[in-house]
Amino acid sequence: MEELLSAISRAVRNLMLNEEYFHLARLNNQQKLNAHGINAKSYNNFTYEHVKNCLKLVKAHSPQTVPKILDCGCGWGGLGRVIRKTHPDIVINGIEPDEAMSSVAALFHDKVLTASIEQYQSFKPINELLSTSDIIILSDVFEHLYDPWKVYSDICKTMKPGASLILSIPTITNVYSLAYLFREGFTYRASGIYDFTHQRFFAPSDILDLISKLTLRDHTIAVTNNYCPESANMFLESPSEPGTISCSLDKDVTLRIRKNSIKHQQLITRGLIVSVNMQT
Repeated sequence: MEELLSAISRAVRNLMLNEEYFHLARLNNQQKLNAHGINAKSYNNFTYEHVKNCLKLVKAHSPQTVPKILDCGCGWGGLGRVIRKTHPDIVINGIEPDEAMSSVAALFHDKVLTASIEQYQSFKPINELLSTSDIIILSDVFEHLYDPWKVYSDICKTMKPGASLILSIPTITNVYSLAYLFREGFTYRASGIYDFTHQRFFAPSDILDLISKLTLRDHTIAVTNNYCPESANMFLESPSEPGTISCSLDKDVTLRIRKNSIKHQQLITRGLIVSVNMQT
């Protein structure tokens, strides 16, 4: 028993050291890039993969259409930069509340609004972009919002037929976050899941509950574990293919969460990516 406890203690200590090193390195790198006025190389690769898949769908349904992408909370424009590099023929717009970031992101986007996505009701240009875009991205944005539930519900109602919404939402229940809590307590910091700008925190079950209750019945949804795609089929019953879960809500079908499985998955899941498609 003592050997087991010792092994667990070493494992937790190593996790804490690795996680702390990761965030310190990330923060230092961020500060260096900020000193030069630009940080446009960082982006969520998992979100990018979903964007590529959605672009294929858009081009398959409307080969002559120039796809329009809206990146809400685009930051310095890293995701837009790589999308523009690989898909130069598309239109990509952004929304970013930080003026310094939005000015840099504008270098890689057709248009960037300096505003928060939560201003969509009072700022007409945001609504115009939401209602005309083929792909809407909120990558690591929900945790910054005061009322992400309302934002999600209203965007679903605003999307045009055939449009897709991509969400990437970090989760707090994984072992890395728990290791930090074990060592530091609930202490905010400048980077990572405990970023001082985060207003909301989610477990995988919270995210699935949100989309199952608020997604409209003329939408289809897919959920992927963005850090461990091969295990994503454990979240729901009857996945359509390995790594992706699809569920049509047009016949009173709701998400069926495997409660027992999700308890184990929460320890290794650092985030979920949700794709929502408005059926044509």
